[in-house]
Amino acid sequence: MRLLVTGANGLIGRHVVAAAGGEAKIGLISSPRTVPADLPRHVHFHRADLNDPDQSRALIESIAPTHVINTAWHTKHPSYWKDPENLDWIIATSAMARAFAEVRGRRFVQLGSC
Repeated sequence: MRLLVTGANGLIGRHVVAAAGGEAKIGLISSPRTVPADLPRHVHFHRADLNDPDQSRALIESIAPTHVINTAWHTKHPSYWKDPENLDWIIATSAMARAFAEVRGRRFVQLGSC
């Protein structure tokens, strides 16, 4: 299994990475931000702006994950409920899911705290 977890610094993403543990042969995290401080040794960090469809596609194509757990989203309080940036994330997630389907990924999970 090649697992790509997005939003690994977030409320849910960091727990997904911890739960994946050694079950994933390669844990892969994507974020335009910083490398998580407690990154497990078996996890490889990749930077990509997931709101840029070209970067997202390049990341998916280079990793060719079998599984994606996408937890990246707009989470700034208190605006996250109605922020128009969420529309950008819908488009970005759709593009990432399409690229994932094209590399014949098996399971794409989208989740968040909202």
